[in-house]
Amino acid sequence: MDELTSFYREEHSAGARVRALSPAARRAAAFTLLETVIALGILSVGVLAVAASLLTALKFSTNSRAATHAMYLAEEQVEIMRLMPPADVLAMVPDDNFADDALNPIDPDTGDDDTTQFIRRWRIQDDTPEDGMMTITIEVDYADRLGITRTVGLRTLKATI
Repeated sequence: MDELTSFYREEHSAGARVRALSPAARRAAAFTLLETVIALGILSVGVLAVAASLLTALKFSTNSRAATHAMYLAEEQVEIMRLMPPADVLAMVPDDNFADDALNPIDPDTGDDDTTQFIRRWRIQDDTPEDGMMTITIEVDYADRLGITRTVGLRTLKATI
């Protein structure tokens, strides 16, 4: 019986301590819940900001990839024309207009999910900037994710002598 009485007194005195909390102490205990809700709100705003920045980075990555492919295609054609004899290069374009590549539209990597198509064209200007030289201009067009046509261009000189 002494054990039961002592247990009851301990529980009763602990309950009395809880009930004896002042109203200010009770408000302070409830304020921690409010702090938690505010902290979760701030955290969720931060997580949304990180998600938005990742989405923007993905868009820039896709646009950079297409621009890199376009530059590669232009460089490839410049190198082909540098290796060709000057007479063959001049025969590729009979006038000063742009000539389309016979391979158009070009998909540099048919095994991926990227459906970007590239249009390559070139212009050869004989005796420009001076006699015995030709100016070769290569342009590659592609549409970005928004459907805006972008152009990458290279210009080089080649001796005709």
